[in-house]
Amino acid sequence: VPIDTMLMRLIADNWRMHQQNCPEHQQQRVRQEMRDAFFVDDPNWKASIWRITRQRCLQVAEGLCNLRS
Repeated sequence: VPIDTMLMRLIADNWRMHQQNCPEHQQQRVRQEMRDAFFVDDPNWKASIWRITRQRCLQVAEGLCNLRS
């Protein structure tokens, strides 16, 4: 998603969270636009995210273990 589109979706989501009387259909649209901007529905992308997340968690755990030494 182009950066200007992403920024507008972030602004819309922030607006949605601060509106007490925002209609449900509008809230759903903004949520869907955010999901579309930040979530890639591709198995290879998902697998790479899991792999990277696992690596970072292991690095954190190792770093915490090293603090005790």
